[in-house]
Amino acid sequence: MLKFKSARKIIIGSLIVFTLIILFFIFKPKYLILQGEVVIRQISVAPKVTGRIEEVFVTEGDFVKQGTVLAKIDSPEIMAKSEQALAASRMAEAQYKKAQTGTREEDKTAAYSLWQKTLVAEDLAKKTYDRVNELYLGGVVSAQKNDEAQAQYNAAKSDTEAAKARYDMAITGTRVEDKTAARAAKDQSLGAVAEIKSYVGETTLVAPIDGEISSVVVERGELVSAGFAIITMLNLDDVWLTFNMREDLLKNIKMDQVIEVRIPALGSHKYKFKVSYISKMGDFAVWSATKTSGDFDLKTFEVRLRPDEKIEGLRQGMTALFKVRK
Repeated sequence: MLKFKSARKIIIGSLIVFTLIILFFIFKPKYLILQGEVVIRQISVAPKVTGRIEEVFVTEGDFVKQGTVLAKIDSPEIMAKSEQALAASRMAEAQYKKAQTGTREEDKTAAYSLWQKTLVAEDLAKKTYDRVNELYLGGVVSAQKNDEAQAQYNAAKSDTEAAKARYDMAITGTRVEDKTAARAAKDQSLGAVAEIKSYVGETTLVAPIDGEISSVVVERGELVSAGFAIITMLNLDDVWLTFNMREDLLKNIKMDQVIEVRIPALGSHKYKFKVSYISKMGDFAVWSATKTSGDFDLKTFEVRLRPDEKIEGLRQGMTALFKVRK
């Protein structure tokens, strides 16, 4: 009898344990392992000018500091335009100084002498005309002689007025309008020089950030066009993980949520990342339903995770894994 009771207890206990195990597996949360990859921000370095590669100073894998010279471009056209701009600037500067300085003393003296000379000529022409006119009125000379004397006198007066105007201009100096125009021409030439200097500076390509050289697609002597990316850099301080997730899995993903992620290439250690971006992908990434009994299409979302702190050893394209509840 005692043996029967003991066996009964064992059986009942076993059934309870078995039932609990079954219930545990039935109600145990189900997880999916999602696979993503490491993405590092890429920076393209492109020249603003067209020319031939004179020298490349970096190779793939090099780490460079911001401002490091990456390559030099030979552009004879830019250098020629630079010389033209500098020559035009020197000419404009000379014209501006001339306008500000005014007329030279030698020019003033010459203008005064010419004016005095015309005054003497005018006085002589007037006296000649007065004598001829008196003779004409007395009937001694013809009307033609009188007209010629009067014309010479009028011409002498015009010469005197013109010489006086030139002398006044020499004394007054350059007009305000001319000074303003000279200043504007000077400023324009300086702007042209500054512009061409910026293009000359663009013949030397420098690193825009601290980072690693990802690719170099040109060799020395090759012709490159303005805007064509010849070097790609990786910003190792701007790293994230990207995952493509069905929208029905997003119920367990929230912005700023901290998630533990394993990077197989870095071992079994789990790193903490924070959800920083959730956005729908294009229609090409729709999960189409395969049944007609109530199923429906599901869109795919891109989810990005950023590390809480810098993780050494992360490389572009490394696999990233984390679990998400179904």
